[in-house]
Amino acid sequence: MLAVSCDSRAAVDAMNEAAAKHGSTADINARQNYGFMYNRSLADPDGHIWEAMWMDPAAVP
Repeated sequence: MLAVSCDSRAAVDAMNEAAAKHGSTADINARQNYGFMYNRSLADPDGHIWEAMWMDPAAVP
């Protein structure tokens, strides 16, 4: 699995939606929304698993 940190929840959604439009399988796992952290995963056409995630920097003490 490869993980990519995004700048916002919207960027996580945009990455997943763009990948799906180009042959990937979106949301191969359930979306995870913990309030301070949000992620979605996808499988690219070659079978690699990607996870786009965002974490609120204000949640880090």
